[in-house]
Amino acid sequence: MSLATRRTTAATAAAGWRTSNEAKTSTPESQRYAETKNTKNKGDTKKQSTLDNTFKKVTFEDDKRYNDLKVKIMEELEKVKLERVEIEKLKVDLKVREAGALVRIEHIETQLRELAERDKSREARLDALEEKILTTGEGDTGSEDDATSAISRGSVRTSRSGAGSLCLSEKEVLGMKRILQDKDRKSRQVNFVVKGVILSDVKRDNVKEWTQNFVKDSFEDRKMQEKINKWVKEMREKVLNVKTGSKKILINNAWVYWDNKEKIEETRKETERKLGENRANKRDRDERGTTEDLQ
Repeated sequence: MSLATRRTTAATAAAGWRTSNEAKTSTPESQRYAETKNTKNKGDTKKQSTLDNTFKKVTFEDDKRYNDLKVKIMEELEKVKLERVEIEKLKVDLKVREAGALVRIEHIETQLRELAERDKSREARLDALEEKILTTGEGDTGSEDDATSAISRGSVRTSRSGAGSLCLSEKEVLGMKRILQDKDRKSRQVNFVVKGVILSDVKRDNVKEWTQNFVKDSFEDRKMQEKINKWVKEMREKVLNVKTGSKKILINNAWVYWDNKEKIEETRKETERKLGENRANKRDRDERGTTEDLQ
């Protein structure tokens, strides 16, 4: 078969196929089928576009949430990094401070040891100087002026002689003066001064015995007066009208000698009884007044 014959046969077959298809589509059933198919295809296309838009929206929102979460996580990580850096700085600062504190503590301990040694040396010098002054001034009355002049002379003498162990500063000299003054004051505490004594009552033939008895009586009188003052103070705390006198007290507008204890006790009880009655009467009057006000 020639090439021209083959082409003619193929063209005839194609024309017949188109004719048969046109015949099929030209029928009413084929037309309805085509319309239904086109409508279905349009609906499927619309649904598909809606689903695509929904998926795109969800995907976009998920991406936004993911990005926001990622940003927050990065911010928290930055905060953690900054906190770690601050903690490291604090650790370094604490180590530096600790080292400085140790150095200062060591310096203070050294100073304390030096002060302790200086204090021991000063005490030794004071003891030596005091012993020397007391030895050189033995037999004197030990008055304040003598003690002051002795300590001054001792200080000048030791400074001129060049004895470094006994050389004192001005502050130490003042301290020694105070020590000697205190000793002199204590030695004078055994002395006493009699005031307000009638000379005609003094037994001149035996002044020593009279003085001893006077001191003893004065001591007993002073102790008695202390007891009176204490008792009066306790009674005043109980709102009793009492006053102090010399060997006597004023209670219930009457003076009673302290030796008369029975009368004092009776007067005290009577005064407390009257005071209690007055308080009870006042309380009753207040209660009656309150009741009348309420009525």
